[in-house]
Amino acid sequence: MRIVCRLIYTSLLRPIEITRVQVKQIDFVNHCIRMPREKTKTWEAREGRLDAELEEMLRKHIQGANPDDYLFADSLWRCGKRPMGNGTYGKAWDRMRTDLKLPKEYQLYSLKDTAINSMLKAGVDDLSVMQAAGHKDLSMTTIYANHHDDKLIDNLNQKAPKFAIG
Repeated sequence: MRIVCRLIYTSLLRPIEITRVQVKQIDFVNHCIRMPREKTKTWEAREGRLDAELEEMLRKHIQGANPDDYLFADSLWRCGKRPMGNGTYGKAWDRMRTDLKLPKEYQLYSLKDTAINSMLKAGVDDLSVMQAAGHKDLSMTTIYANHHDDKLIDNLNQKAPKFAIG
C-alpha cells in the first residue's frame, strides 16, 4: 500500500490508473511511468514522475516479474497476470487510515489533491502541473490552487512586472 500512496502523490496517477500499470510501462531511464491513452481516465497518454525513493521501491517490487505483469495482482500485493481490483486499494486505505487515526475525510484520492496543491505552492507552473495531473485544461488544475500564501505580497513585489509610462 505504501507504493500505491507514493504513486498517487509522486506520479499523480489516479487509483484506477494504478490498477492498469504493467511492469513494461515503468521507465527507469527517464524516471517515469508511461501511461498509454487507453489506460488513463481522460484517454490522453501521459507520464507519471518517479523520484529516486519511488524508483527504489518499484525496483524491489517488480524483481522477477514479467514485463506484461500488472504491478499489483493479488492479496499479497505482488505482480501478476491479472490486475488487482480498484476497490482493494480503497479498503486497504480505510484500514490504514483507521490504524493511523486519520480523519475520515482523508481519502486515498486526497494524496493526489495534496500533491497538486503542494506543487502549485512550491512554484511549479500551472501548465506543468496540469499536464502531470492529466487534466484536460487549467480550470481543473486551478481548483487546487486555493492555498493561502504567506509570501504572496513579497513574491508579487519581486516578480510582477513594473508599471511603466511612456
